Amino acid sequence: MNCFKEIHIEQGTEEWLLYRRSHIMATDSAKIMNKNPWSSAYNCYIEKIEGKKNFITEAMQRGMDLEPKARDCLIENFEVILKPKVFESVKHPFMGASLDAISDDNKILYEIKCVGEKTMQKALNGHVDPMYTIQCNKQMLIMGLKSMFLFYYYNNFLNHLIKIDIDETIIKAIIKSDTKFWNEHISPQVPPEKYGENYERIENEKANNLAQQWLEWHLKEKEAKNAKENILKQLEKYTDHKNCIFPEVGLKYQVIERKGAVDWNMACSTWEVTEEELDKFRKNKSNYQKLSEM
Repeated sequence: MNCFKEIHIEQGTEEWLLYRRSHIMATDSAKIMNKNPWSSAYNCYIEKIEGKKNFITEAMQRGMDLEPKARDCLIENFEVILKPKVFESVKHPFMGASLDAISDDNKILYEIKCVGEKTMQKALNGHVDPMYTIQCNKQMLIMGLKSMFLFYYYNNFLNHLIKIDIDETIIKAIIKSDTKFWNEHISPQVPPEKYGENYERIENEKANNLAQQWLEWHLKEKEAKNAKENILKQLEKYTDHKNCIFPEVGLKYQVIERKGAVDWNMACSTWEVTEEELDKFRKNKSNYQKLSEM
């Protein structure tokens, strides 16, 4: 008996969107485990319960547009029929996976990532983002596979394939996290802590008064910064981007050039410098405190 069942819906349709809202998909697990730097368990909850739609960035749109081309590239290179399909776990029916490219016999699976130059370079160096590792393991959990492939695609000439083997430690963490999230939040419709469980709540009145003062000054600072930037833009028609002074008020205008940042990933790849060797030149780590608006 298969550990999965196929859901016969077309990806991208309204039916598909509704299905995703009623299941914890492979892309959701990293959010729930707080391993997605762009989203969170709270955002995942809002997407499911309230149907909140994420803003589609230029990079995200590029990825969606290129996915069919990437799939065709895989088909041509490996001479295997691949299709996008949707599956659901039999053992954990609240778990789903919308797969980019899987063979007709459901045994060969590719997760496609249409990426920019920086991520492509990292992939060529063998780096796999933790949220992608979690996503792939979730897919293997549902499909009962021991391995699959992560296909990084920039174009038909620049792409890279990385084999991902199942990690039982990650699988156990996914099952535990997904099940808890479903039972404690989605089913009873109780939102999780908005800012994560790693933040301690401070209810002290004096502390909150100080925080309120900081927030007020912070907002004034933002307002002043915007005002300064606006005035600077207006002054550009007088300075003509040249070094000059305003003697009556005691200010000088300078044009300062900065060198671009060093692409350390590219440098290490070019001169074959390992992470261990690079760490020898790393300064001692430090930490700092930061307040920010929620």
